[in-house]
Amino acid sequence: VSLGFVLAAVLHLTTPPAACAQKPLSLAEHLETDLVEIEIDEARGLLQLSSGWKLETAGKALTSQISKEAPQGNGFFVLLAAFAGVWLSAIAFFEVSWQPIQYDQESPGKESCAPPPSEEHENEDVLPREDAALRDVLIDLKGTSSETVKRASQVFTQDGATSFGFHMILVFPLPSVTTEEEEEEWRQRCSSSEHASASSLLKAVAGFAMPEEEVKRIAPGDSLRSVRNYTIGLIHSLFMSLKGDLDCELYSFTSMDKDELFMCIRLSEALGEKFADMSEYPLQLSLNGLEVLQMKYSEPSLVIPAYVKYDAHMKAKNMLRTYKLHGHSEEQILRQVDCIRLLYEKVMKYMNLSEFERLGLISCIAPSHDVSTTRHLTNIWGNLRLFWTLDQPIHDVRDYFGETIAFYFLFTETVGRSLAWLLPFALVATTVDFFPDRFPKTVVTWTQPFFSIVLVVWYQIFLKRWARTQSEHANIWGMDHNRHTDVSLINPRFAGVYGPSPLDENIMVLQADARKRTWGIAMSATVTALWLCLIVFCVEVNISMRNRMFRQGHTDVITWAAMGLTIQIAIFDMLWDYMANWLTDQEQHVTYQSWAQWKAAKSAFVKFFNTFNSFFYVAFLQEYVAPETCALSGNCSHLLKVNTMIVFAGFVCFGVADMAYAIFIYNMNIWMEARALEKAGGHASQLSLLEMQVKMLSYTEKEQTEDFLQIVFPLAFIMMFGSFSPAVTAGLGFLAMRIQLRADAYKLCNAFQRPFPSPESGIGIWNMFLKMLLFWTVVVNSWVIAFHSEIITVVPAVREMLPTLPSGYDFLPRLVLFFVLSATFSAFGFLLNLAVPDVSARVRLERSRQTFQRQRLFEEELGSFEEVVKLHGSNNVEESAYEEIPGLQPGDLFFVY
Repeated sequence: VSLGFVLAAVLHLTTPPAACAQKPLSLAEHLETDLVEIEIDEARGLLQLSSGWKLETAGKALTSQISKEAPQGNGFFVLLAAFAGVWLSAIAFFEVSWQPIQYDQESPGKESCAPPPSEEHENEDVLPREDAALRDVLIDLKGTSSETVKRASQVFTQDGATSFGFHMILVFPLPSVTTEEEEEEWRQRCSSSEHASASSLLKAVAGFAMPEEEVKRIAPGDSLRSVRNYTIGLIHSLFMSLKGDLDCELYSFTSMDKDELFMCIRLSEALGEKFADMSEYPLQLSLNGLEVLQMKYSEPSLVIPAYVKYDAHMKAKNMLRTYKLHGHSEEQILRQVDCIRLLYEKVMKYMNLSEFERLGLISCIAPSHDVSTTRHLTNIWGNLRLFWTLDQPIHDVRDYFGETIAFYFLFTETVGRSLAWLLPFALVATTVDFFPDRFPKTVVTWTQPFFSIVLVVWYQIFLKRWARTQSEHANIWGMDHNRHTDVSLINPRFAGVYGPSPLDENIMVLQADARKRTWGIAMSATVTALWLCLIVFCVEVNISMRNRMFRQGHTDVITWAAMGLTIQIAIFDMLWDYMANWLTDQEQHVTYQSWAQWKAAKSAFVKFFNTFNSFFYVAFLQEYVAPETCALSGNCSHLLKVNTMIVFAGFVCFGVADMAYAIFIYNMNIWMEARALEKAGGHASQLSLLEMQVKMLSYTEKEQTEDFLQIVFPLAFIMMFGSFSPAVTAGLGFLAMRIQLRADAYKLCNAFQRPFPSPESGIGIWNMFLKMLLFWTVVVNSWVIAFHSEIITVVPAVREMLPTLPSGYDFLPRLVLFFVLSATFSAFGFLLNLAVPDVSARVRLERSRQTFQRQRLFEEELGSFEEVVKLHGSNNVEESAYEEIPGLQPGDLFFVY
């Protein structure tokens, strides 16, 4: 290698100067861009040196620079070049020998007198080299990655930080591994779309908000290979354009199996503040900011400062709240979720990343996990050793995952804490039910009705408590006023067209086809109705088979039928997930939030019907439609009790299995990829966290809906049919909430990709579900008290009348009792709403204060107007003589009649 450097120097010294007409690079520039890269081990924070360049090209460029600065034919500089070659070769050999895996990298794309690389080396590149522009993309990616690594090393060594988290990860399929099948599918997609070519298709996706002259420059070619290549350069150039003169860390690397390119982006503090200023992003005032506004409070620690639109002068005056991120040494005014939202919003103004993902040009778009924060949250939050407590760092959860996830965990905590107050009543009711002979008959008669009354009252109090908790945290988190509504994810499943916006026809936005939307809604309603009919049919088959086998002497068929019902519920729920996705796609939802809300509504409604329709049948109809079937199992109340215990227990078990599913799939994905790489002759090394995140499952609306159902369905079981088995339902529900909270926290930190931090003011459509559940809680418990207990016999007149009525004619007095109970429960809820509003007085006061704070800030920004006001008057009535002023007479200009 040293001989190669000597020969390169000698050959270059004998070459005429005209052969190298370009401006030479200095030695410092070579060392900065090519020679050394500093890699960061995220887990240990160790610094490591590695060579990142090709020896032949770097050596020739180095000797080229030395020869340019020396007189021709000077042997001293030849020896100096040889010595430098030996020194660089020794360093490179030492570094390469200690690297377990070392990939070839090119030197910067500066022209030199070296011969062009051979075809063998050309095929080693991860990107195809079709022209000079594409080579510049690869060079730029390597250059920005090197700069990011160096900047990260400074953060670790100088600032004492233990984490350098990126804000977004984009994963691209490598163009060089494009298959013929993918090419054929791409050609069919282009031919079947309204766009005539791949170029016009890419312009529609990437250029809907760009100047026309920039759009005309988009020319990716028609093959999928070239379009993928062009997409990488297009998005990279966008990030480089957005940062301007400010820092934007961008790091790129290829996957372990060499089929994907990772592009990791991190906004610097200065660039994030620039984006926040441009978009008027809401940030919270600090207590010092209130002092700057000359506002006084007797208890400032209890004041919740307002969220205001960011302006640069606020930071200069120290008016904004700062956050010390875990693993970082300095406090910042922007949290990670703020940077993720700002970055996504800015990029989406120019390119529809979701459409790139749908077209297969991007494999994955996800916010990046911060290893330091996830480990910290796992220890203090997602740990099953904390099973017996519901305490959680809810504000830290909000700062890392966003308000949508935080409100879910806040809701879970509220349910779990509230169920603890229900457990004593459930234990007392269960004790009386198990030992009826040890209690007076009146107590036994009143036990189930009393617990039903407790359930209705408890649920209405719980709803009130949740409403106040939700409004309180919405105010603390700034979601009840300054919600940043511009940040809305585009639905990646939506295949629409770009058209003029109704707000401004100069802006092109994704739009839904009105006819397709109408047809999709009609189809969705029709298929849903048919699916519900199929569920009813299958439930009827289950009941018929159970009754037939019971008549044949199979006394244990009730238990087996309940277990079969549990499996049937799980199968129908699983099938409906796929059908609901397809039906919601037909409804043409442009934004992901809209799609997710409608999908959640379908899932909640159908799964609620699928889970409880058999219970409604037994509770309301079976005794009067088919009374002999109730007599087979003793009575309908006993049948409801058995079904409730088995189905509820099975539902909780399925929920626990669902929690472990994500962790299992995540580890299977990594294992299968490593095995496939080893079969192909490669070497499977340990993956970094940046690459491992792509193997994790995406936390989509499906997962979030399932998590909510695992909370609200056990709650529905307890509220409607908990009186048939109080201790089982309330006890299992109490334990399930604790398991759900810790398991969900763990899987979000360790098994799922980081979800996009969507801003929300509550739990959205699930509040409507809770109100619907209140209706059924009142109806079912009123019916249970009236028709499944003997409480009606407590009234003497009714007790004397019932024996005189023909068999089956006690329905009317029981129906009257049902309506009386329903009206009483409804009246209690009405009075509770009047006495206790959903928004507490404390929150109303803070809202008023925050409105006044924003007004004071607005006045402070405008500056006070200098007005000269002079006041004078006279206490001499005779001198003033106001009565001498003439009145308004007919004929005067202002006399109107």
